[in-house]
Amino acid sequence: MTTNTKHEFTQGPLHRATAAVYAVLAATACFLVACLPFVAAMLLTRAGVLLAIAGFSIGPAWVAMLYAMRAYAEDDDDEPVRAFWRGYRLSWRQALVFWAPYFSLVLILGFDVFGVPGTPEVVRWLLIALGAIALLWGSTVLLIVAMFSFRLVDVLRLAVYGLLRSPRWLLANTATLLVTGALTVVWSEAAACLLAAPIALLLVLNARTLRERLRSEFTIQEPTGRTTA
Repeated sequence: MTTNTKHEFTQGPLHRATAAVYAVLAATACFLVACLPFVAAMLLTRAGVLLAIAGFSIGPAWVAMLYAMRAYAEDDDDEPVRAFWRGYRLSWRQALVFWAPYFSLVLILGFDVFGVPGTPEVVRWLLIALGAIALLWGSTVLLIVAMFSFRLVDVLRLAVYGLLRSPRWLLANTATLLVTGALTVVWSEAAACLLAAPIALLLVLNARTLRERLRSEFTIQEPTGRTTA
């Protein structure tokens, strides 16, 4: 009787809601710790170069967040703090190798669009379109890095493949980037950081079709649960 009562409690709506809140808060705390250089730079200085270098910490932290939210979505008993740092340990090198030059180029592109007066309107819209494509592609790269153990050069190609072959992911990715951009403009970067966990969870849920396609077409299953080419 005691066992049945315990089982009913752990499967009840109150327990699931509490676990979901804990997972979001714990993963957000880990994300902020991993992004501490960028958070400190935002609070202490607005110097462009320093802020850009501090922003290198965002990529590995975001990959770890995606990994943790996937672990929670697939097994809500997986402790989110351990899942986050496990994902960070597995993927931070590859994420950083991609994110550092990518983040720098996106900042340069953004400066060319909004920071240079007198830019022709046609050129400005062309740069905006290129920036939107770059953001969709980059976020897909980070998602694949979080989910699979491919070589980075393969990840870059598979991100293009994923955007072209998975309309659901393309739409979800676009909507998420628009919402995140709106939060940043209307409130601040802090709002986007604090909502990183629910944003990542939505992306992970909407990327299921993409993950299954990549897993079935390009991977073999490892005993650890991660997949590789």
